[in-house]
Order: sequence, then structure tokens, then C-alpha cells
Amino acid sequence: MAQLQTIGPGYHGNAGNVLPQAQPDAVFHPLQWVRARWNGGTLTGRVCCAIAGDSGGELYEVELPELIGKGGTHVRVMRAANELEPAPGALAG
Repeated sequence: MAQLQTIGPGYHGNAGNVLPQAQPDAVFHPLQWVRARWNGGTLTGRVCCAIAGDSGGELYEVELPELIGKGGTHVRVMRAANELEPAPGALAG
């Protein structure tokens, strides 16, 4: 049976991007490697910065080196804490 993921009223992300093992109040730091949901998959990226959301929660800008955009630049996405998890074995810095 599938586990139901509850999303609170302060949530800014996409319900399809929530990671079941992620913590909604987790704190991530610039240069920290994380796993992030992207189009139904999970990719490894690095946190660029944290931005305070409208309801006081943190949103994180994450660069995904596996995705290349126009001009050869890496794609960056905005994710809430419950859309991220620390990358196994990866260190900040």
C-alpha cells in the first residue's frame, strides 16, 4: 500500500516533488550536495542559496549538474526542504 504524504499549509513546492524520507524542517547549506526530485526522477545537485519564502519557510536554489540548459549552463531549480535530502556520502564544500 502506498504511503500518503501530508503537505502543510505553508508548503510552496509541487506535491509530485516531495521525498517521503525528507524532513520538512531540514536545513541545507550553500555548497551542500543534495538529492532533489526532477520530472519524476531524483538527481544530485548542490545548494546555491537559501531564500526565505512568503510563509517564513526556506526555499533552496539547487544547481543540477546532470541537466544542461541553453548556452551550456547547469539548470537551477527552487525546492522546499521536503523536496531535498542530503546526498549519501557527499560533503558540504
